[in-house]
Amino acid sequence: MLLKYTLSLVLVVLSICSLILESTGMQYPFAIGIVLLGFVAFFGTKINDIYFIDLGWMICLVVCFFYVLESTVNEKPLKYIGWQGLMFFIPISQYIASNLKYSFTEAAVSRIVLYCCLMKLPVFIIYYEEVVSSILAQSERVRFHDFFSISLVFIIFPILLYFKSIEVKYKVVFSAFLALFVITAAHRSAFLALAVQFGFWLLYSSDVSRPFKFRVVMGFFSIAVLYLLFTSSGQVMIDLFSASLSGGDGNTNARLGLYYLVLNDWFEFPFGHGLGEAYAYGESTMGDKVYYALHHNSYLTPLYYLGIFPAMFFVASMFWLMVKPIKGAVSTLYFRSVITGMCVFAVLNLWFEHPIYALSFWLVFGLLKASMKSDLVNIK
Repeated sequence: MLLKYTLSLVLVVLSICSLILESTGMQYPFAIGIVLLGFVAFFGTKINDIYFIDLGWMICLVVCFFYVLESTVNEKPLKYIGWQGLMFFIPISQYIASNLKYSFTEAAVSRIVLYCCLMKLPVFIIYYEEVVSSILAQSERVRFHDFFSISLVFIIFPILLYFKSIEVKYKVVFSAFLALFVITAAHRSAFLALAVQFGFWLLYSSDVSRPFKFRVVMGFFSIAVLYLLFTSSGQVMIDLFSASLSGGDGNTNARLGLYYLVLNDWFEFPFGHGLGEAYAYGESTMGDKVYYALHHNSYLTPLYYLGIFPAMFFVASMFWLMVKPIKGAVSTLYFRSVITGMCVFAVLNLWFEHPIYALSFWLVFGLLKASMKSDLVNIK
């Protein structure tokens, strides 16, 4: 019961206060609190199954723990040790959600997601000027999102794909929220991740006929074309994608350059850079040293900080999570699809490093575990 109320509290705080947490710097203390609750849930639970993704994370956690000790002994800044190491401890939060005794029906999951969407509305109303300008962007990208709304994008879309029993009016509401969150965020990588989620549905929805899949594909394709060709923000997205593909986007080129540096870096630092030191390959726009990963790729971060072996297990476990076939109830497929979208988004963003993003991912992963237990489905 305590775990259930804890998860509800987490969803409330993330839904309402994610922008406040970010702007005040309170997202890190908040994440630390959830990590501590996750440890309580872990040690108070009988662990029957260790999944491959758990193995990858635990290897990272052990190596990170020793680097924390080494950095502390060498009197490196404790603040930066905590920032850089937190991403390897946040996964413990999954055990809060994995122990929920919850009825994973389409109606129940839809109510939770709708509740979170409604909690976002006050933020979008308060910042209505920024929201309107992002939707009506004429010549350049104007982004507005409060961090948790990006997570909701990958949570809402599979509802439209998988849930058959919810009423049409709810699907209309979810479609409206999805459009609002996607357009205001204006993330190219979000569109790519949604495309992967759609492909996941085409691949694993064996109970859906091919003619129906074809109609759905044509429907989504038509909506995408209308958005891209006949809206100002759609035109901006076309320009951004074109710039990335042609090599004319400075942001994309800078990230690719950092990818190259980090991938080559492990020849010189096979065991990583450790924790508590400034990022070696760049500075802020003000010319200051930074203590976070500028490469914007959550899979390269373990490689940079911890070295090749923990990174290999971490990446392999995430890849396993995305490609391992599932045969089971809709709820299990639904949660798996949500996680797949987030995993793809993490390729081009600081997803696992950012406390709010990371908590969104690991809490959903915990719900996937709970769903598999509930549905008596084993994907190992």
